[in-house]
Amino acid sequence: MNQYSNNPMAEMFARMVGGAGIVSQKAASLAGIPPAEIKLINGSGLGEENQMSPRAAIGLFLGIQKLLQPHQMTVGDVVAIVGQDEGILRSRPLPKFAVVKSGSLYVVSTLGGALPTAQKGIIWFAMFNGGSYYEDFREEQEAFVNQLVSQWGAVSSLPKELKPGLSPTSGSRIEKVQ
Repeated sequence: MNQYSNNPMAEMFARMVGGAGIVSQKAASLAGIPPAEIKLINGSGLGEENQMSPRAAIGLFLGIQKLLQPHQMTVGDVVAIVGQDEGILRSRPLPKFAVVKSGSLYVVSTLGGALPTAQKGIIWFAMFNGGSYYEDFREEQEAFVNQLVSQWGAVSSLPKELKPGLSPTSGSRIEKVQ
């Protein structure tokens, strides 16, 4: 769901675990944030009524990273890596090796994840923009993360903390992660 967006499948998964309310509760618990910071009305994220704070988004990334570690996996196994994975992010001028999830509706655009830098290490970030056409927000997001890399230096390879533990030929261990 994080590398290739499939809204009907996401909705089906949410219903299978008890609906948007249960997903919201579990996400807040995983992120270590108050439940009021995540409000979901469906599993796909479609609809302006679905909301979360930037702190909740970063908490979710960190929680996912923590859940994956015992399985020799990282967030890079389940979220798109710029410059390596296919998808909508390939067409955006984002820094190579950023591990990010994006989302857009007509008046909302989000971008969050992990930005590896040479001087500051990994920077976890979340940007939620709303109010006008989402394409304008994408340009601002791209400029911001590229400015961070300009300021703190680009990395020449993916840091081990973000490097996927699964190789395409090794077979999947994802079934073991719950």
